[in-house]
Amino acid sequence: MKVTVLEVTDQREILSLEEAKEYLRISPNNKREDLLIQQTLIKGSIDLVEQYLDRDILSKRREFHVVNPEGDYFNLPYAPIKTLGSINIRGIGKDESKLLFENEDYLIENSLDLRVYILNKDLMKEYITDRGWTWKITYETAGIHDDSLMVMKAGVLSLVAALYRERDGRSTKTTRNNYQDWLSRYKNYAYYGIR
Repeated sequence: MKVTVLEVTDQREILSLEEAKEYLRISPNNKREDLLIQQTLIKGSIDLVEQYLDRDILSKRREFHVVNPEGDYFNLPYAPIKTLGSINIRGIGKDESKLLFENEDYLIENSLDLRVYILNKDLMKEYITDRGWTWKITYETAGIHDDSLMVMKAGVLSLVAALYRERDGRSTKTTRNNYQDWLSRYKNYAYYGIR
């Protein structure tokens, strides 16, 4: 299973360099650590928060690959789903591929649940039980609602601060996990089958 970000479709900024430097009490004139803060701490913190939540903070187009799936459905990570682009099946070492069609071959149960059911039973026999097929699903996530972005920013800032303090090698694991306290109510448990 592999999930790839194809494009960030929402161009808003969750946390600016200036906001992070102010929170960390770093002088705006101190440019020495700007690259570390911008590229490593802010971007890395946003990625960690999204992994923890199993949700995208900002809307993204994603591609999900699964080889030899089990069962008659997929759980798509990083929900909720805004739109499903396509489902394509490609044979490993085979010169064949098949594009699936909604309501004929598959059905989305509900966008918050992230579950895509395969309706076509012949398709299941041929492409699921026969090993050696890769399923590629492209979709766009909805991101977090505007009302929750301030909480997301607080969680990201908490993680940025913890990682900044750890840059000299001292570990503060308990401090690093504080961001989870801020964000646990936004975590998407549906992907793991918990309701």
